[in-house]
Amino acid sequence: MMKKDISHEHGFTLVELLITLSVAALLLTIGVPSFQNMVKDKRMTSTVDQLLTDLELAKSEAMTRNQSVTICRHNGETASPTSCNNSADWKDGWVLFVDSNADTKVDADELIRARGALGADMDLGYSNSTIVFNARGFVNSTAGTIELCDNRGYSHGKKLVVSASGFVEVAFATQASDCP
Repeated sequence: MMKKDISHEHGFTLVELLITLSVAALLLTIGVPSFQNMVKDKRMTSTVDQLLTDLELAKSEAMTRNQSVTICRHNGETASPTSCNNSADWKDGWVLFVDSNADTKVDADELIRARGALGADMDLGYSNSTIVFNARGFVNSTAGTIELCDNRGYSHGKKLVVSASGFVEVAFATQASDCP
């Protein structure tokens, strides 16, 4: 009969386990802030993409329908917004609609898209209360710059420059005044 050698135990010693946990804690301490910045960068990019898509959609719909399309700020209600809200902040949400009866209200058949509020750490600013694209795709309202920043400040901010011709250019914020 063979004898089994049971003198060798398999597993980790307490010292090995403590060293492994220390290395893991060190890696997490270094990695978590970078991960948080990456998440904020992706959120910024996603919001810029939403804005750019909505501006291009408004321009395209205006030319397709041969009618003016309005983008205005509202209180964040996305289910059935009924009007623009000039006292709301742009970060509370915006709505795209064709004002076919020129009453500046969003009727059920005029709604194109509504966006809800941005995250709490995001801020969005634009000097005008509306952006109106006419049937030729030009901006009827005064052209301007939409500023978007988060709680990291202008060094991570973006801006969308809307020209009178309806062209939208995305640029980096370069100074503190580029943030709302």
